[in-house]
Amino acid sequence: MSYLYGKRFVGPITPLILKLREELLTQPYERVEWKKVRHQCAKEDLYYPHPLIQDLIWDSLYNVMEPIMTRWPFNKLVRDKALQIVMKHIHYEDENSRYITIGCVNKSFGSQSWDASLTIQALLAANRIEDIGPTLAKGHEFIKKSQEFYWSQL
Repeated sequence: MSYLYGKRFVGPITPLILKLREELLTQPYERVEWKKVRHQCAKEDLYYPHPLIQDLIWDSLYNVMEPIMTRWPFNKLVRDKALQIVMKHIHYEDENSRYITIGCVNKSFGSQSWDASLTIQALLAANRIEDIGPTLAKGHEFIKKSQEFYWSQL
């Protein structure tokens, strides 16, 4: 994610993206004041409350340093170097994990186990178990083997 953020990546706005924005947000996307909602988080997702000083530091970095660091010459001197380091870390993680992406968040485009588990959840939600029983059994076997392989590597 840091690499995508550093590159200022913006994906295409597709009908799916528009539908997700509508479903996930409590107000229209265009009216969200992102600076005001930066620290909002569901209590279930907040591992520990942030002290006020932490939020002040984060806001200062975002509002003061971010505009400076995105302008020349800083974007060439600092951001490009940071992106090179991030890419080295990504390649290191790939090599270290033998390119199997051992967790769901190691990379933004990874993990067949994660994909399989989400697919199985979607199939179960369809409530058509009698039609997809063999597929569910194969999915279960794949996840089981993936977990066995993962634990054997530790």
